[in-house]
Amino acid sequence: MNRMRFYLRIEGVNIGSFIYDTQDLSTIRGGSLLLLDAAKRIPDWSPDIELQPISTGASSGIFAFEATGPEAADQLRQDIQRHLNDDPRLRHATFVVDQIAASDRGFAYDRERLLALNRWRQMRSPSIAPVDPEIRVQDSAASDACSIDGLRPAAASMQGPEGEVQPVSASVRVRREFGRQQKKRDFYREYAGERTGGERRFVHDLSSLTECDGNPLSGKLAVLYLDGNGFGKIQNSKCRSEALQSQFDSRLQSLRRSLLRDFLEWMDRDPGWRTPQPKNERRIETLLWGGDEIIWALPAWKGWDTLDFFFRRSADWEFEGEGLTHAAGLVLCSHKAPIHRIVRLARELAELAKERSRRRSLFAYQVLETFDHTGDDLQRYRRQRCPEGQSPHGLILEGESLGSVADWLPFLREGLPRRQLHSYALALIQGDPSADGHEQRLLRSLNDLAAEGKLLRGLERTFGPPPWCWLHLAELWDYLPQPGDLDAAN
Repeated sequence: MNRMRFYLRIEGVNIGSFIYDTQDLSTIRGGSLLLLDAAKRIPDWSPDIELQPISTGASSGIFAFEATGPEAADQLRQDIQRHLNDDPRLRHATFVVDQIAASDRGFAYDRERLLALNRWRQMRSPSIAPVDPEIRVQDSAASDACSIDGLRPAAASMQGPEGEVQPVSASVRVRREFGRQQKKRDFYREYAGERTGGERRFVHDLSSLTECDGNPLSGKLAVLYLDGNGFGKIQNSKCRSEALQSQFDSRLQSLRRSLLRDFLEWMDRDPGWRTPQPKNERRIETLLWGGDEIIWALPAWKGWDTLDFFFRRSADWEFEGEGLTHAAGLVLCSHKAPIHRIVRLARELAELAKERSRRRSLFAYQVLETFDHTGDDLQRYRRQRCPEGQSPHGLILEGESLGSVADWLPFLREGLPRRQLHSYALALIQGDPSADGHEQRLLRSLNDLAAEGKLLRGLERTFGPPPWCWLHLAELWDYLPQPGDLDAAN
């Protein structure tokens, strides 16, 4: 019997309800890594039909296979969906699975058809995986809400970080357990491709990640979101065949593996990344790793350094002559701020950078004091923080210019009056006529440092021309690298 060629695509969707619905790092880590591993398990669920991986990203995968006809192909799709729904861990996530027969219009056309089918199925799916049917509200085990996500009914008990017993939902339980296992397995070593070297230990909660005696930024968190610019369009134009799609996938994974390996080695050289002895734990948490996206939770005093590191290491990334640039969103806030809200804000900031340009590596940042938030209209909030008549585009910065702070920042910290700087920034935002006088005093201060020209050019190279350079400097003063950080970054 003649066999036909088909394509199958799987994707984990509505991930906000599976990853960012709690503040618990083990639960977040577990949800993220379960999705990362899901696509790799799909071939194991089709013993009678060989699935050939073409692309396996973060929570998605494209496979090719041969079957006797559409009915057999759809039966395979149903079998895989059933495996996902029955899997003790993955059943708490939401997946869409679709298949199509390979057409005579080429792989690129079929890939877009598959994506459209996935999106249509996603729109008809619940935004959160239904609670296990055996859990009923009247059961004593489900009489309380989960103490971690505050949404689902509690179905089990787990030991908390202080040894206390916590009622948790089935979803939180499996994610939390998996997240703890992955911490022991050393996700960083595995995905960096390392096989040797000493063991690294990593923090288990946001308090340990951010609290540092004697550091003025103790308790402050940086959430960094990194996203590829137009990687989908690059695949559409460059990956017109299965082979090229696989090459793109392999190329991206190789680049990211090298990046992570270099990043870990860079962290090892800088004691500012580690908690005090005897724990000596690295202060980082990977909230998302896969596809063309990365989300890191970092100490606020390492946010700028990490952003600079990423843009420097990825500056020459390309595929088939096309540059692979990135947009970034950086949020600096309290470690007690709701993580799901902060991640969403970081994504929105990266989108603003993309709107400015998808051909360059740009980023946007937001500093939030205590529990400030930007409201429902981020652009409106940012316009209110611009000088009168100026576009919020001035709040978007070039990724390649971050490292130039080493040329001028030590001089400014030495002699620039910080109070004067903040008075000028406030006058600019409020449209106060005294702003001109403040600027002249700042320029005289630069002249007193005997390097006015060099310092001003350095400021403009990093933050743009006045008045933007003064506004950015005032906003980021506490979060820019200290002298020791500048040495470690080089």
